[in-house]
Amino acid sequence: MKKNRSVILTLLTIFILFPFFINSAIAIEDPDYTETISPGSALYFNFNLDAGDTLKIEFEVIAGGNKDVDFYIENSNNVQIEDYGRVISGTIYFIAPSDDTFRIYFSNSFSIITSKTVEISFDITYAKSITIYSPRSTDLFENDCNDIQWTTTGDINQVRIELYIGNTFLEVINPQTYNDGSYSWCLSSSDTYDGSNYRIRISDYYDGSIYDYSEYFTIEIEQRDSGVHTQLTFLGVLLFIIIPVVAVLTIAVVLIHRRRKRIPKEIIPITREVPVKEEPVKSQERELPRITYCSSCGAEILDKTGDFCSTCGAQIK
Repeated sequence: MKKNRSVILTLLTIFILFPFFINSAIAIEDPDYTETISPGSALYFNFNLDAGDTLKIEFEVIAGGNKDVDFYIENSNNVQIEDYGRVISGTIYFIAPSDDTFRIYFSNSFSIITSKTVEISFDITYAKSITIYSPRSTDLFENDCNDIQWTTTGDINQVRIELYIGNTFLEVINPQTYNDGSYSWCLSSSDTYDGSNYRIRISDYYDGSIYDYSEYFTIEIEQRDSGVHTQLTFLGVLLFIIIPVVAVLTIAVVLIHRRRKRIPKEIIPITREVPVKEEPVKSQERELPRITYCSSCGAEILDKTGDFCSTCGAQIK
């Protein structure tokens, strides 16, 4: 009898202590947490999620007792919204039903002797959303470049920006622009907007079901009378184009005219007359030899003193 009691006690001891000597292989690669939950205790994590966000929870109890825990989820009011019962391992995808803080529980409260070691990983996929924070109801858009600003969550690469008046579509401001959270919308006097019932609508370019409307805001465009505008335009051309051109041409003509007047003085060298001392010119006279020819025979008369040609004897005249 004592032997039977000893065997039973031994088996009971082994049954109680055996889980502490069991180590299973790590099933989760690089878990975010490896926690040991004491008997009668619970482990929990808080997550702030928006409606539509998906929380992926991957876990496995790797040691302790039957390697199981109670797994459930509560909202911020401590109301249990998901109960998965007693589990050993699993991959749970929890989609947030509303914007709230949710508490993820791993409970070992049912155990009074053994602790439980659990590996856990979390991953959040944020739902797509667009939130416009400019323009607001106090904003006034005028003849200038006005900023439209927004924020997004989830995978949104391109957005479409539209203008509404009340609930009525008015026009497309930009059919497709990069989702960088800001767009500069430039207005001019040629636009005909006026009033305080305008709204901006921004939507996901690839998924029109994801969108947001801005608050109602005011647009005031300064309109100009066409006749006055034409006169102002002509006056501007007159003041800034015609008058400067005429002034430049006038100055150029005056400068050229003055330059022409100065040219003779600049080109012709100025000379000074130096008095030259005049000396009397001496004339030298000399008597040239007299050559006489015979009028009858044409021979040269050698005897200049004679009255008759020595060749033909004719009288020299």
